[in-house]
Amino acid sequence: MLDRIEDSDDARQRYLAAVSHEVRTPLAVAEGHLELLETHHDAGPQDIADTATTVRRELHRLRRILDDISDIARDPDRIDIRMGPVFVPDLFDAVATHVRALGLDGRVTLRPAPPCVLVGDQARIEQSLTNLVGNAIDHNPPDTTVEIHARVDADAHCVLITVTDDGNGIADELLPHVFEPFTTTRPAGRHRTSGLGLAVVDTLTRAQHGQVQVRTSPAGTAVTLTYRDA
Repeated sequence: MLDRIEDSDDARQRYLAAVSHEVRTPLAVAEGHLELLETHHDAGPQDIADTATTVRRELHRLRRILDDISDIARDPDRIDIRMGPVFVPDLFDAVATHVRALGLDGRVTLRPAPPCVLVGDQARIEQSLTNLVGNAIDHNPPDTTVEIHARVDADAHCVLITVTDDGNGIADELLPHVFEPFTTTRPAGRHRTSGLGLAVVDTLTRAQHGQVQVRTSPAGTAVTLTYRDA
């Protein structure tokens, strides 16, 4: 009975850590835009409107993240996906906005996106790419850089988006478990991450009928998301 209580308490602590990890990004983006507006004393109506739009979008994203965490805990198939055409250059522009808001534009490079359209949920793909960038930054040395690029596979009728880092790679013993909730390369302590980010990416991508592939070595890791083209 004591073992069961201890296991339950450990699961509860991991779940709370996961919630904290996942909500940090949209909160940081919203807070950054509000602070910028606060210090920009000559902000005009358009600046205020743009900030309000960004904050509203991030709060909406925050709500959806919390919904996703709840759904993953109960049933991975119960994710709200709104499928439609996604113009990849627009998707990359949105991700670039997230990257700049997080102060990572010096470490993250988005290659020019091909003018193609995929079938998916743009908000969910943005969430997945932001999670992948965050994982690459959080689980590697401070000088690690990240690159995002997309390509079209005309023969397979799909679009592939790859997030590559030049970090230390993923250990062989962890690789089979990277998409399981709460799997993390960080040791216990205040710098430990929740290990939920890749689980969310995998769930969201599969819910859009896509696929996730991971390639890793001591020279870095590449995660590729594959979606059907339009």
